[in-house]
Amino acid sequence: MKYPVYIVFAQLLFVAGLSAKELRVAPGETLLVNTAQQNLQLDSLVLGDGAQVKFADGVTRWQVTAARVVVGDNVVIDGRGAPGRAGESGTDAPGMAEECADGIAGGDGFDGLPGGSGVELSLSWGLAALGSLQLISDGGAGGEGGRGGRGQRGGDIGKCRGGQGGAGGSGGAGGSGGDAGEISLVYWPVGDEVDMPAIARRVGASAAGGLPGRGGTGGAG
Repeated sequence: MKYPVYIVFAQLLFVAGLSAKELRVAPGETLLVNTAQQNLQLDSLVLGDGAQVKFADGVTRWQVTAARVVVGDNVVIDGRGAPGRAGESGTDAPGMAEECADGIAGGDGFDGLPGGSGVELSLSWGLAALGSLQLISDGGAGGEGGRGGRGQRGGDIGKCRGGQGGAGGSGGAGGSGGDAGEISLVYWPVGDEVDMPAIARRVGASAAGGLPGRGGTGGAG
């Protein structure tokens, strides 16, 4: 499922309730947000050129209110959902059937698991400088279905027509794609250095549902 993206200009003079905190991500570095950092209130946020923000398992939402924010060039906040695990393969039927008997079928492959949901991004920022920023909250791709198991060989044909080989197992279904997270960016100018009309060109956002996984291949008969 695709969720809306909100990028809103707000005319604010100050933000109440902020604690005296500063968060800096150096140029080219990656911040891995954990569950204890899902709701931040900051005096200052600085994201250097090429900085990335990613999210640990279990983080579903990142809400950041910051009085003064400096964003460098090519900054990415990547909250895309994790891909689903592939389904396990079906069991191969062992060896050969008894003389003249048909082989037994291989086991069916297991279904792939669904992709993870994108992290919801809720950002309220006083912008002091902005290079370029990409916000991503796509759902994760579904896992591929497991391969069907190989069918057993038919029995020996020495005294009869010969047994038929067992059918291959069916491939597992692919997992569903994960839901996208909602993206909301509310911003206001801090100082005179931000080119407010250019913000729409400098901020990109993606909140698309994840692709479904491919079904598994059937096993050989």
